[in-house]
Amino acid sequence: MLKALPLTPNGKVDRLVLPKPETTNSELETAFVAPGTALETKLAEIWCTVLHREQVGIYDNFFELGGHSLLITSVISRIQEHFSIVLPLRSLFTAPTIAELSQVIIAHQLDAIAVDTLPPLVPQARDTSIPLSFAQESIWYLQQLAPESCAYNSFFILRFTGSLSAIALESSFHEIIRRHEILRTAFTIVEGQPVQVITPFLTIPLEIIDLQNLPWIERTSEAERLAALQYNHHFDLALVPLIKTNLLRLTPEEHWLTINMHHIITDGWSFGLLLEEIGILYTAFLNGLPSPLPELPVQYADFTLWQRQYFNEKVIEKQLAYWLQKLTNTSLASDEISSNPEMLSNENTSAAIYSVVLPASIVTSIEALCRSQRVSIFAIILTAMNILLFKYSSKNDILVITTIGNRSPVETEKMLGCFINDVILRSYLHSDKTGINLLEQAQETLTEAINNKEIASHTVINTITSKQPLNISASLTMLPPQNWHNWMLDVDFVTIKRDLDLWDGEIPLEIYVSSPSVNNPTMEIKVFYSTELFTNETIEFLFSYYQQILQQLLEDPTRQVCEFFDL
Repeated sequence: MLKALPLTPNGKVDRLVLPKPETTNSELETAFVAPGTALETKLAEIWCTVLHREQVGIYDNFFELGGHSLLITSVISRIQEHFSIVLPLRSLFTAPTIAELSQVIIAHQLDAIAVDTLPPLVPQARDTSIPLSFAQESIWYLQQLAPESCAYNSFFILRFTGSLSAIALESSFHEIIRRHEILRTAFTIVEGQPVQVITPFLTIPLEIIDLQNLPWIERTSEAERLAALQYNHHFDLALVPLIKTNLLRLTPEEHWLTINMHHIITDGWSFGLLLEEIGILYTAFLNGLPSPLPELPVQYADFTLWQRQYFNEKVIEKQLAYWLQKLTNTSLASDEISSNPEMLSNENTSAAIYSVVLPASIVTSIEALCRSQRVSIFAIILTAMNILLFKYSSKNDILVITTIGNRSPVETEKMLGCFINDVILRSYLHSDKTGINLLEQAQETLTEAINNKEIASHTVINTITSKQPLNISASLTMLPPQNWHNWMLDVDFVTIKRDLDLWDGEIPLEIYVSSPSVNNPTMEIKVFYSTELFTNETIEFLFSYYQQILQQLLEDPTRQVCEFFDL
């Protein structure tokens, strides 16, 4: 026994420095135990597929194995497909092991709980114009409000170190464009409505720009200049392609690949999938082999038609009713979170960027709190952000918008395309609430939002703002982890200085948080902020304070809001 419990400066138990308990009968929970029933075997098979594991024991924790919020949807979809039941998304938080989850499934089967299951996603008849998906509809709407904006470009730069075959790389892109109809899709107006128009065949030459004739000292700066020009490329949504690639050759052993795609045809998950397919195809083509990738059973257009059929007007009206009930009667006062009183408009979207990296030690503490409180990493990040906004603005009714994935059918997991939607999370903070109270609120609010995520975000926002203002303090988005597998070349990302725009001029803070991965156990927070409303010093101060709040939450989640540091 301990002679005394370790305490925080506030006199509360410091859980992070408590010694680990001696191994007892609970050792069973960490030792590998193979599945013993058909149900456990099937769940283990699902987990191995989703988590890219060779084996999973029935007492292994889903989140300790690398599971996160996006992968929960994959597990739930497969359970629905195999067992014909729909589990709540929270099931994996309350039952994070196969042993526990199998009991939840048995309970559902015994109770014969009646639920509406999604119909299978199969190829759809295309005898009419193909509408936009709900996610595309929102991006289309935003682009029409700011037609010259590049804010909806999804742009990144990869640096390849080592000998590179431009021919194999270009062939890889040609095969990916052939495989995925969405990369051959444009968007036009038919009878007053935007529709998808698919080009049957399309190739995009990989433009190679050789910088080797420049003095060595000038090559990097010229590469950055050219890359910035690529980022500012304006896509006409009515014309294919909506993807543009360039290869900058600095030396025979160093190349920069720029990839620019309009967000209406891609999302964060698609980015990881694109890299995976490039790696697989490049390796095959370099060795003179055919593509090893199987043909896709369905395409994005099939998903769109399926989505529109299942989530019909009745379903959308029900979801709109939820959002009206959830978001109306918020405070009509200004957010007052800026360091400059001037209000933003859609024409004023100039931004700057601030970033900070949370070290692996903090990430480990975040993951430990996830397990102990059975919440997601996002719920912890959001809770700390809500406390920051509460302390800074003195408002206890906080609205934060976030982007969530919408790949419910299993078939969409290998499909490029835009499968996201924005949802607004409303949080209430009071001085006597504890961190645990706020974590539970954040997780519950997020779960409800996911269950009502199909309706286009601009429909929700326009309906509510026609009656009252929506004072959204910030957007906060978790980016999916990017794990590099089986790459023949040494690959990393390049960051360059470029002009930045906010997605929405009325939301002054856009915050993106990277998920930890096998390759990188840290988490980076990138903050895009309005230069009209914030100074650099203010942002640096705010997010230094945010890290302190996060650290306090991790050290003692029973702490009351009033006990967190004041600004």
